[in-house]
Amino acid sequence: MLKIPGDEIGVKQEFSTLGGDSILAIPVVSKLKTDGYRITIADVAAARTIATLAARIARTGGDVAALAEAHETTDTLFDLTPMQQFYANFTLGLQQALWRRVGERCAG
Repeated sequence: MLKIPGDEIGVKQEFSTLGGDSILAIPVVSKLKTDGYRITIADVAAARTIATLAARIARTGGDVAALAEAHETTDTLFDLTPMQQFYANFTLGLQQALWRRVGERCAG
């Protein structure tokens, strides 16, 4: 899925730093569901690492959705994926263009 050899992926590496995003989480979730786990893309995103996801699955007996209330937070910063960066830049450009037009209309 990530086109990275399995022996080069550590269980503490973050999915996003390996090039993973919500689109690539779809086949991960599909495979886990095929193996009998109740899991969502949001669960993969919230867990962020294989170790955290595995711990969540172990605590719920395969029902990751049961941990929805026990949402995990972190203060650790992480890089955006290329698609997230593109979207952020794109929307920022639209906002700047909109404010330029508002300013032009207000000025004259």
